[in-house]
Amino acid sequence: MRDVGDGGFGGFAQLDAPPAIQWPFFKGGHAAPLSTSDRRQNVARYITTGTAVEPEGLIDTAGGALALVSRLSPLLVVVAAALAAAAIGWALVAPHPASVSAAILVLLVLIGLAVA
Repeated sequence: MRDVGDGGFGGFAQLDAPPAIQWPFFKGGHAAPLSTSDRRQNVARYITTGTAVEPEGLIDTAGGALALVSRLSPLLVVVAAALAAAAIGWALVAPHPASVSAAILVLLVLIGLAVA
């Protein structure tokens, strides 16, 4: 995702020049920012005039489980690499159909994740 960024998942740091507005997150689904007539009018006001009124009911955090997995992803890559090394080591030290199968399975999963 380094080539395209995170699409605002972590905020839009480059929006520091006026008239950019960045508020906390809306509670609800993906359409929550446009769920009421007042909110839609507020968006239209911002598009046409560059000003808007901060909506009520914003929350300071977002993402829940998705945000947690996103923050843990660097650690998950290290854990996956360690598991792959352990499986390959097990297959080399104690060659057995189960150890070789485990090593092959781990490698296939890692290759699949890298290609996806």
